[in-house]
Amino acid sequence: MNDTAALVVSFLKLPPDEQVFLQIRDLYQTIKEKLDHLGLILAAAQDIRPSQDIAKTLEEFQDSAGAHCLKGVEVAIECKSYATSMAELAETLSTSSVDEDILLQIGSYSIGSEDIVQGCTATMQGMQQLSQEIPSTVGRISDFLNEGDNAQANLVFTETSLQLVNDLIKAVRDCAAAFRPVQSYFEEAREHFKNDDFFKKTSPVKAEISIMQQRWSGFAKSMEVISREIGRFRGNIRFGPDILKIPETARTQGGGSKSDPGAQDVPAARKAITAAGTDSTSADDAVAPSGPSVSRWRTWWRKVLSRLIPRYFRKVD
Repeated sequence: MNDTAALVVSFLKLPPDEQVFLQIRDLYQTIKEKLDHLGLILAAAQDIRPSQDIAKTLEEFQDSAGAHCLKGVEVAIECKSYATSMAELAETLSTSSVDEDILLQIGSYSIGSEDIVQGCTATMQGMQQLSQEIPSTVGRISDFLNEGDNAQANLVFTETSLQLVNDLIKAVRDCAAAFRPVQSYFEEAREHFKNDDFFKKTSPVKAEISIMQQRWSGFAKSMEVISREIGRFRGNIRFGPDILKIPETARTQGGGSKSDPGAQDVPAARKAITAAGTDSTSADDAVAPSGPSVSRWRTWWRKVLSRLIPRYFRKVD
């Protein structure tokens, strides 16, 4: 930063790194895309046997994911408000001396910083909890698919779709970790603005105040956009695809009914799965040609989960 290279910033603080919030936004988008893809995979089961239980389980997970992700949206909005207020403070300091009213305002940033620290803690804990809900949700859906005499889980949870589950867990855990730098920044800010004696004895340097006004104004404008985008992705996560409606939608978009009722076409929902983001797997590969018995499949599925869970449930530093 050329404008602050020769300037010692002591009275106020520079804004947080904007790239951290861009990373959080991108991770929200990744979570949204993985969940959409998982919804399409589960919609494939509706081609075989529609299940209200599966739809309800996915909806419950979407509710939970939306609630946990909302905490991160609230942090982003609080950071935007904090930045706007800090820019206004810098503007005031450019024309006024430090009096009792300004000292009270400066002290309030310690409280505001603590609120954001707590918000980050709640977000990280929520994301960790969400990462643990994913395998259990998949396990419940697998049990529904294997009910009765015709086990179907192996038709839905292929190697490709299990990798998608792994990727979703990783994105959620990465999102939890991404809030740690935000928390660290505001922990430092909390202590800085708590030091009443420093602000009573120190006068701000005009050059510093000018730079702070520019930087915080720019950061506030960026956070206006970023927080809105994070909120939009959170809404997509909460109100994801309705898997009971996807098959019919996919058939409509795919061109209607078959001309030959006896043709062995791949179901439209499975075609949608391939289009949703599986680069190396064809529509035919998305469905296993045959599978083990119910008991053998459940044994295999437990082995998969036993490997899946330890791999991603390490504590975030």
